Amino acid sequence: MSISITIYLIILLSLAAIPSFAIYGDIPDNLKDLILLWESWKIFYDKAYTPTQEPSKFQTFIDNYQKIADYNAQSTNVKLSLNKFADLTPREFQTFTLSIMSEVIEEEEGTTTDDSDIQLSKSIDWRKKGAVSPVQTQGQSSSCWLFPAVDALESLYFIEKGELIDFSQQQILDCAPDVSICTTQTYIDAFNYTSKYGIETAKDYPDVRGQGTCHYDASKAIKVNKGYTLVKPKDSRALKKALTKQPVSLFIEADDMVFQFYSSGVIDSDSCGANVNHGVLVVGYDTVAGKEAFIVKNSWGADWGEKGYVYISTEGQHNEGKGVCGILTQSIVPTP
Repeated sequence: MSISITIYLIILLSLAAIPSFAIYGDIPDNLKDLILLWESWKIFYDKAYTPTQEPSKFQTFIDNYQKIADYNAQSTNVKLSLNKFADLTPREFQTFTLSIMSEVIEEEEGTTTDDSDIQLSKSIDWRKKGAVSPVQTQGQSSSCWLFPAVDALESLYFIEKGELIDFSQQQILDCAPDVSICTTQTYIDAFNYTSKYGIETAKDYPDVRGQGTCHYDASKAIKVNKGYTLVKPKDSRALKKALTKQPVSLFIEADDMVFQFYSSGVIDSDSCGANVNHGVLVVGYDTVAGKEAFIVKNSWGADWGEKGYVYISTEGQHNEGKGVCGILTQSIVPTP
């Protein structure tokens, strides 16, 4: 999401409301516009810093501004913007949003899809069918996998029952065994747990942020899935076939600058590797600006990216078959 021009003009016309620039020291004339942009950005995103924090945060903002300007001048596929993460260094961003991953399952373990008879359409978007819940904001959380896991259950329930229910993330975090270890196995453990015990609504088992004591109530739990299915890894067509049935949970690498400041476009082979560290939900695929891309639901709020979404190329030959940003490393779905 780029800085609103309207907001920027309001700031320019209201200099009396802006704090003194003395805190920034002697700044060359060509940086004064950046100061105004910084002040408008802070107001837009409701940011406030102590006098001690302000100089270093402003310097980080300037550094990020220059990186974004340089990137946008060269990129034809993706555009970046000064979003809410513009005051974070790369390390701070990674600490704030991403998981510490353990080993990822890359082989075909358990039940895998075999959908050779499925004919692929040119596009599919489960949002248009009403099967995808609103984008959420994970905040500073290492449990990013919780969001796509529960999102997948919500979508499956809608597909099976015709009702989109807000299910409890907190129940899985509190009650499912070993889910704090972030791997594809985490998804498996979560779906194995819900297949046995069911899942309560978020209203009945509300979010308290952070792992707590399990207080599961079987009388309020809803049975959604009977198990899980692993999608064939390193196979873009297999992932698209799985998407014809339901949205899919997986991990990607999301520590690159292109994710921190993503605004629009299709992320392609030159933008990130395959060291997966972030859980997301793929809700379909489509052609965007002439490039076929997976439609990926993130958990950084609707004010990030394309209203909370990012497009990642479906090209499967990159990163030794793991796909762009590792999106083909391993996918999983809860099964009815």
